[in-house]
Amino acid sequence: MLEKTQLSNTELVKEGLAININGFVVVSVLFFTIIMAIGAVFLILATRSFIKTDFSRLNRSASDASALWG
Repeated sequence: MLEKTQLSNTELVKEGLAININGFVVVSVLFFTIIMAIGAVFLILATRSFIKTDFSRLNRSASDASALWG
């Protein structure tokens, strides 16, 4: 990919290094940005969910751990 940075969008699509979606060409930099944005959204959602969890209501004992881990 790094060797083909001078190619036009049409040539990148032809080489399979980009995707044409209804006339909009998505290149690798945009792929990376989209993946990072989705990852950030899910990280924020997971963090919020973890913060809101009430761990005091969990009932754990030594026997539960031994049953789980053997």
